[in-house]
Amino acid sequence: MNFKLEGLRGEKLSGEEFGVSELRGEKSKGMELGFEKFRPEIQEGLRRHVQAIGGLEKAEILEIAPGHVKLAIEVLPECLNLYGNAHGGFLFSLCDMAAGMSTYAYQILNVTQAGNIQFLRGVSAGRICVESNAVHKGRKTVVNQVQITDEQNRLIATATMTMFLGDAV
Repeated sequence: MNFKLEGLRGEKLSGEEFGVSELRGEKSKGMELGFEKFRPEIQEGLRRHVQAIGGLEKAEILEIAPGHVKLAIEVLPECLNLYGNAHGGFLFSLCDMAAGMSTYAYQILNVTQAGNIQFLRGVSAGRICVESNAVHKGRKTVVNQVQITDEQNRLIATATMTMFLGDAV
């Protein structure tokens, strides 16, 4: 992989400066990979990023119909990232769960084919609502638009989830 980029100071960079050679099993000039190469305080910061995310099982179904679901869930400490906001993986999982449920309400098995999320506002406590609505139902896929709102009805995140359809249930 040989590509050229310009750095922030205008210098010419190649793929080798970005560790592309490691992907090919070669040793890069001046770039060593490995956790132990980082300063102790950076190592500790990296370790804090590895954390359990919980609370999804506490979601409540408020509304359900083919192509539609509305869930509610309390944002609890086990849902938070190390910065004190609801973890992005927690919010994404809620969107995925809601899209799967609204699609399953068509009485069709489904799995996630693709998902895209935009995080718009942080939330660290309180009750949030997750609403999924099908915007397209084809023979092989259902596309759902999902929105997460807080108690003041402010938009926290919006996602588009494409569900691949399986057999009828």
